Parts: sequence; C-alpha cells; structure tokens
Amino acid sequence: MEFGTVALAFYDRDRLESGKREASALRRALGNFASGVEHIGGTSLRFVPSTPTLDFVVGCPSSSALSECEKILRADGYLPASECSFPGGFDLSDGDILLFRPSDDGKTAARSVRLTLAGSRVYEDCVALRAYLFGRPDVSREYAALKGKLSADYPNDRAAYERGKSEWIRNALPIARHWSRLGKTVTVTVDRPMGSVHPDRPDLVYPINCGYPKDLSLPGEGRLGVYVLGVSHPVTTFTGRVIALLFRENGEGVRWVVAPQGREYDQARIYSEVWFRERDFKSTMEHLYHRSVGMVVYRNTASGYRYLLLRESRSQGWSIPKGHMEYGETELATAIREVREETGLDCTPVPGFRREVTYPIPPIYKKTLVAFLAPTDRNPTVQPEEISGYRWVSQNEANRMLGGRRIVDLINAAAGFLENKK
Repeated sequence: MEFGTVALAFYDRDRLESGKREASALRRALGNFASGVEHIGGTSLRFVPSTPTLDFVVGCPSSSALSECEKILRADGYLPASECSFPGGFDLSDGDILLFRPSDDGKTAARSVRLTLAGSRVYEDCVALRAYLFGRPDVSREYAALKGKLSADYPNDRAAYERGKSEWIRNALPIARHWSRLGKTVTVTVDRPMGSVHPDRPDLVYPINCGYPKDLSLPGEGRLGVYVLGVSHPVTTFTGRVIALLFRENGEGVRWVVAPQGREYDQARIYSEVWFRERDFKSTMEHLYHRSVGMVVYRNTASGYRYLLLRESRSQGWSIPKGHMEYGETELATAIREVREETGLDCTPVPGFRREVTYPIPPIYKKTLVAFLAPTDRNPTVQPEEISGYRWVSQNEANRMLGGRRIVDLINAAAGFLENKK
C-alpha cells in the first residue's frame, strides 16, 4: 500500500500474531521507558478490515521517557509522521509523537507507533476502543461497513479516509470508555443512602443505595451516578463489580450498576431495582448477565416432529424464537410475545415443559436462555429486519445446524419430552 492510499483486507490470523510478536519486541526494545505497549487498530480485531499497517500505542511514564522512546525507535528505522504522507487516526495531543516504520522497499507503512503518556486519555481511549470493538461484534461490523465505504470513496486520499473514520471513533468513544469498566471492581461513595429523600423530590425515597465512583471520573462525563444492588441496609461506601451500564438519551448522562462479587442480575431484575428512578428517563442498557426467553415451536408431520429454527438477520445464526424479558413481564408472557413478534404465530405452551441453559458469550458476557414448548400447524411470517429466514428441521438436522451451541440442548430436551408424552 503506497503512502497516502487506502487498501483494506479482512481479518488475518497471521497478521494478528505478527502484531503480538511486534508488541513483545517493542516492550523489549523500549524497556523501562515504556509502561505499556498495546497492539491496536483493525489488525488487532476479527471483524474489522484494515490497512496492512500494524498499529501500536506506547504509554510512557514521563515526558523524558517519551523522548527516549522516540530516539530508540528512530534508530530502529522509524520515521516521524511529518516525513510520511500518512495522517494518524487520532488527532495528536500536546507532547504525543507518531512514528512510522516503512517496509523494506520504502513504499508502504509496515508499522505505526504512537507515543503518549501512560494513563493519558489517548492511551486509555485506544485500549478501551479495542476492547469495545472486540467485545461487541455487532458494533465492529458497523465500523467495518463504514471503513469499506470510505475506502471505496477515497482510495487515493488517505486524509479523507482518516477524517471519516475519526468522526465515527469520536462518537463511539464515550460508550467505549464506560463499556471498558464492565466487570471491573469499583468503590462507590454513597451520597444518597437507602431510605434517604431526594433533595428536589420529597416524594422520592431511595429504596437502594446510590452514589458515584470514588476517585474515578471519565473525561467529559462529569460525576457518574451509580446504583448499588445487593445491599439491604444504608451504607456510606461500597466496593463491588460493575454489572451494567444505563445510557440515558438526550444528554441525560450515564449510570453504572454495581453489585457484590459473584451476584448475577439480569436486565429484567436490574430494571425492577432501578425503575423508581429510570422510569423518568429513556435509556438503553448494556449488561453482563443476559436472560432471554423463548419457545421451541414444533409441528407433528407424517415423518415425525419438526422444529422451527429462525435465521437471525444480525448474526446470520440459527436459533429458536426468543428475546429479552421486559420490565414487569413473566417468563411465559415473554415467550408468547416473542414468538408472536418474530413469527406471527399465536402459540399455547405445552404444560410441564420449561428448560434453561446457561453459557458464556466471550469475552465478558454470560447468557441464560429459558425455553417453553408449543405446537403449531402454521408457517411463520417473519420480519426481514430481524429474521432473514426459517426452516422446519428434524432433531438430527437441528443438531447438525446448531453444532456445539447449547441451544441445541433445548431442542433435544423438547424431543425427549414429546417422545415420553407420546
């Protein structure tokens, strides 16, 4: 790829391994002058196409260490950005240094290294954005689509390509900063303990402890609000794990949900605990512990039982009709509603069947799927924006299509239940 041009390639395991090796080599070369070295950018991700340049961010403990790192890298063949027609993905802040290492023929950028102070906003943002894109494949695909469009529009204008990409990154970073805290331990200073009254709302009594993260703030967010779950008495401080984030719309801020280590709350349970306050806002939730409810829908044919599988438009994977519980909803009501919304079928569950499976969703999520069982004699009518297709399959076909996914356990349990009942 010539300097200043754009050429994208999709995920390459060899390139990812090269990034890991190069990061290790940089750590050795920079020694104590570098507090951290991270492989970042599209070459560090599975779902994002990227230019062949391997990108790194280096955190330095001091300005003098930053200068020493620059000397070491320049002696190793790196050139400052000013000598390459190759703009960076982020605007350079005061003191930061961007260098590139050309390939052997001098026509391409083989490596880029951004030197910044350890713990700086730039360093934290680079790491947070990588974690966010790795943990949210759906967001990665959105970013990948944008990069594909930009590369088609500006194949010979790298600066325009970078400007378009940077705009998306600026919008994603506020969410990425919070997302990177999911699963982390935080200490909360409680300024509105359980039983206290809201200072501007005498009718609002806090049923749980609320506060803000002690000694922690994120740039541009001001003081963060925190809901503390799993504590049955007023406290002044609390240390626990961030299990959910609530993003309020229209600039109303962000709230973290913190619970004791080892306590799991799904989205419906969280909303039941915080609804006293969140009912005044429109918000979306990002949470560690997902709980979905659905149905194994079947029909009895001359060749045996057939089970309904839906192909999800977003993931292109096969599954049963299912979805998240809404606040105040029972499991059974959720199952009936989800089947109706996704297939247009009104199904009556078979008494005596309820099964659930729990499985991890890397890198940080955990999901529980509850399933009921219901017959039908109709074909579904699917909504193409959510469901791209459907198939009626035998138990053996379901096992082949779903492979090692735990969802197949629900179909096998349903088949066993129906055989025993017959």
